[in-house]
Parts: sequence; structure tokens; C-alpha cells
Amino acid sequence: MMKKHTAVLLAAVFAAALATEASAQDGSAYDWSGFYVGGNVGYGFADSDWVLVNNASGHSTGDIGKTQTSPEFEGMLGGIQIGRNWQDDKIVYGLEAALTIPDLEGYGTWTNSSGYFRDASSDINWIASLTGRGGMTFDKTLVYGKAGLAFAGVDYTHTGGQPGQVRHFEGSETTLGVIVGAGVEQALTDKWSLKFDYSFTYLGINNTEVSEGGRTAVFNVDQGIHSLAVGVNYRF
Repeated sequence: MMKKHTAVLLAAVFAAALATEASAQDGSAYDWSGFYVGGNVGYGFADSDWVLVNNASGHSTGDIGKTQTSPEFEGMLGGIQIGRNWQDDKIVYGLEAALTIPDLEGYGTWTNSSGYFRDASSDINWIASLTGRGGMTFDKTLVYGKAGLAFAGVDYTHTGGQPGQVRHFEGSETTLGVIVGAGVEQALTDKWSLKFDYSFTYLGINNTEVSEGGRTAVFNVDQGIHSLAVGVNYRF
């Protein structure tokens, strides 16, 4: 399912690129240089793999080192961005900082080797990124790629224990990852522009601790997010 979603997102970005490039008008060259600020809204698709590193009891079991659950989840997202462009003939490059608030919460269940029910969830609260952008301008149309660092605040939960002794574990962390993407930006006026943006944010493989009382379970949580957004920028 994730591969199908990714293909749809990429197809949408490239279709937008062709459409906007074809609509670029002749005349004096548009100046993309300078500072800008804007906002965006879109949709995200995420998946995660939970590998058990250490169970809360501290005992070695056949579950350790194995993927316990791999939930896929999706939802709306929105955010703000601020950046700076420089232009050299048809080449545009710059830096952009962005803050995204997603509605992305994944939930998965499994039965462990002892036959007991387990579940886990991750709730991505925010994503901050700093990227370098570079691309080529076709007058009022800018086609670009981007890459940089991403930080995310994530809350985790896990249900463990056994019948009659169910335990609810919780944890949270700020993770460091990377972000890559591509997009098309179309100037509407001298100040305003409209953009279509695809991003893949990889939050890495993190040793995530979830605790309840004096007990702690540890998972390797591997998460990635595909997103497609439409946004506006105001240049000044």
C-alpha cells in the first residue's frame, strides 16, 4: 500500500511540474531571490516497524530481535515555512526552515510467543526541518529539489503484561532524521507564489523506551513519512 501511495504522490508532483512549465510566459525574467514566508497544507502517509530489544520483565524470550508490528497510517498535515533564495541566471538555490503539525498516529497489535496480546502506537506531534533547496527557473516557474535535516516529537504507548496484570507503558522522544523532496513553485504576482511539494522524512531507527512504574521495555522503532502539500509563499 505504501508503494502505491508513493507512486501517486510522485506522479502528482511531476504532472504539476509539466503543467506549470508549459504555462510559463515569455517576457522579462522573474526574480526569485530574497526572503519569503508562507504556509502549507497537505496529506501524509507513514509507516513504522517495531522491533523488540528488551522486554519489561528483563527475561530473554523468542520475541527479542524480531519485528512485532508494522502499522501504516495516514492523515492531514499543515505548517509554516520561511526561507531565503539566491539566483544565478536560471539557477536558484537557498535555505528553508519549516514547522509541520501532522495528524499522524499509528497503532498495531500482535500476539507474543507466550500467546499474550500486545499493542503499540506512535503519535507524531510535530516535525521541524532545515533544508537546502536548489533548482532551475523557467521564468515564473521554479522546479526544485531539497534535502536536509528533520527533527520530530513523538509519543509512544505499549500495552504489556499478562491477564490480570496488564501494564500500560508510555514514552516520548525527539528524534533526528533526514528529509528529501522535490516540488514546483509558480509565481502568481511579484510577491505571491503557489507551490506543490513532495517530501520523504525518515526519522531513523531509534532505541525507544516506554515505561510504567519501575519497568521499561525497549523497541527499535523505524519510521518514515511521505507527504504531499500545496502551499503559498510571500516574497519580500
